[in-house]
Amino acid sequence: MIKRTILGTALALGISTVGFVQLADQPFKTVEASEIEQQIQKSSLQERLDMLELSVLPTSSEEAIANFAKAVKLRNGALQYALLSENEKAKVTKKFEENHWVTGGSSPWVETYQVVSEKELKAGTKMEYVVEFHLFTSTGKAGTDQARLTVEKNGNNWFITNIEPTSKKSVGIWKTYDEMNVMDLEEQLKSMETYNSSNGYSFLLPSEMMKKLTIKEGTCENEEGKPACTSFYYKDEKQKQDIFLFSLMYLTKQQAKSAYYQDHPFLKFAMNNDKKGTFYIVETSEHPYGDAENTAEGKEWSYLYHSLGERLKTLVPTSN
Repeated sequence: MIKRTILGTALALGISTVGFVQLADQPFKTVEASEIEQQIQKSSLQERLDMLELSVLPTSSEEAIANFAKAVKLRNGALQYALLSENEKAKVTKKFEENHWVTGGSSPWVETYQVVSEKELKAGTKMEYVVEFHLFTSTGKAGTDQARLTVEKNGNNWFITNIEPTSKKSVGIWKTYDEMNVMDLEEQLKSMETYNSSNGYSFLLPSEMMKKLTIKEGTCENEEGKPACTSFYYKDEKQKQDIFLFSLMYLTKQQAKSAYYQDHPFLKFAMNNDKKGTFYIVETSEHPYGDAENTAEGKEWSYLYHSLGERLKTLVPTSN
């Protein structure tokens, strides 16, 4: 209101300049009312931007990391930028502007993420986190990428003061596309294997993960109607046996509506396939390693269980 009153007063008095520095042999520059109005609008937009950035400032280190990971998944460079310290902002401003505040690429994209480690660097004011991003393409899982982030407290808020890859082969999915390490991403994709199921779907798995799995096609004998199933097992080399992870079960629409499957305690939706029906993951009721969950084998089972589960969320229907 004050700005608009000043503008009206200026116009009423016939004032047409806002500067009084005169160049040699040059008349005063005339400033039109529309130019003043544009300046007011720019100021208003900046005020709005400032308020939006204030609203996302984290009050804990955990919140800073969660917001950053979410911004990377959304490819939202503006949100990433708001979480950075002034020094970090200076490093990325030009690139973010050139790329219209969009980070990452349309393929691969970040499907999920998790914090894999955290370390206190200075009591109460400085933390270090490693965040793992799970990358996907239209054909399934496309490897992972990791970022090491330092966050520090300034006043009541936490800011990201450093971001770096955890290895030289990191993709850098949090960067703008022209800064990403696309060549190493292509190398990662070469190490993937496609699993084609006779039940009408396929997905990509890293070769190293495939080596640790036993996959059996057949039926779920202990379920009503004995529906078609693909069962996944972890190869426990120490015990020399296959340890059940979960099954991927195909149900017809009629079966899925039955009371038995409606009330099934360990059934989780995976994918619809118009030609084949609906697929569900049948999960185990408990960790098979029990008290030995923290052994090398127990941890590897858990890793496969969660990683494979994420990949099964992106099943690709086939024509089989």
